[in-house]
Amino acid sequence: MLIEKIKNNFILMLILLVLIGFAFFFIIKPNESKPVAKAGDSYISYQELVDYLMDLNGKIAIDSLIDNSLFDQEFEVLNIPEVDDEIFIEQLRFIQLFNPQHKTLGDVTTKKFVEYYFKIKILAETYTINDTTLHRFLLREQEQNGDYFIDAVILSGTHEQLLKAENELRLGRRYDEIARELSLQIDYNQFFTANNEYGEDFSFLEVGQYLHIMSSNHIIDNTDQNNNANYHSIVIVNSINDVNDKLFNINENRELILNVYFSKNFSQERMNVSQYLRMKYEIEYY
Repeated sequence: MLIEKIKNNFILMLILLVLIGFAFFFIIKPNESKPVAKAGDSYISYQELVDYLMDLNGKIAIDSLIDNSLFDQEFEVLNIPEVDDEIFIEQLRFIQLFNPQHKTLGDVTTKKFVEYYFKIKILAETYTINDTTLHRFLLREQEQNGDYFIDAVILSGTHEQLLKAENELRLGRRYDEIARELSLQIDYNQFFTANNEYGEDFSFLEVGQYLHIMSSNHIIDNTDQNNNANYHSIVIVNSINDVNDKLFNINENRELILNVYFSKNFSQERMNVSQYLRMKYEIEYY
């Protein structure tokens, strides 16, 4: 994501440089032969500066401006109804999965990016994304994450507390009763068997079985680092679900799948939409 951010900032800088050059050329209209710098006995003219900027950055900046113009024109053609902030907030949640620097719509930069992101998403849905695209995406995700996802109960506490909890679990006692008696925190989570936040393979577990995770992101006291280091979790398998039954079922869960796919493939889909529109519209360079 850092690379993507640097790339976007670089393109914006290039556009700004070219626009400044155009402003000088068309508004200020300096003498083309007037020097802008001197190096030893040699003068560098304004025209040399413009030619250098155009050769170095001009094509990239112009192509980016062309793409944005095509996106705007085609979005108007689709006649999309005015979008309220609730939809933008929903899209921001998916953007944040892979681009966490965008925090809130209250930030002007984030708001503009979300509007731009949504525009490209609508165009991609219309022209470049289809069920085959999503099926291929799901196959890659399944290979990486596993064939099942788990609904789990998480008991969190110190290592000593959880050792006692394990003894009680072996006796067949209910986890909620154990949590109450030992003052454990109860949470609920869903995750893939092979690729998850715990860094563990849960594929060999059955319902009712558990893993004692020897480290946890859970913090009980920000001021006590020693206590945090001793804070662990028991992850109890509550149910095991085939990803193809619902989560990866396009017929039942298409919108969620589409949103996750697009958030992970925004740059590629932006390029795909650009290529499609460049074939549809006449492009001329002067």
